Amino acid sequence: TVTSDRGELLGIFTDGDLRRAVEEESDLQGTPLAAVMTENARTVSQELLAAEAMSLMERHQISALVVVDNASQIVGVVTLLALLKVGIS
Repeated sequence: TVTSDRGELLGIFTDGDLRRAVEEESDLQGTPLAAVMTENARTVSQELLAAEAMSLMERHQISALVVVDNASQIVGVVTLLALLKVGIS
């Protein structure tokens, strides 16, 4: 996750973002993260059921969701692989 100094979610940087950056940018060491991250990352409540999170990821063809609490503070990230490992399908 990429956050502001106040902890607000600005975006995420995924393996897909890295692959696209490698393909498009010639100087990754000089490229700001903000230029290659995904803005407007999908978030879910920590009360959401794991099966619902998986369904959301499948529907939007993404592999991770940022988990937030009731105050919209980041509490974690849930990944498709983690859900598969614990038997959610």
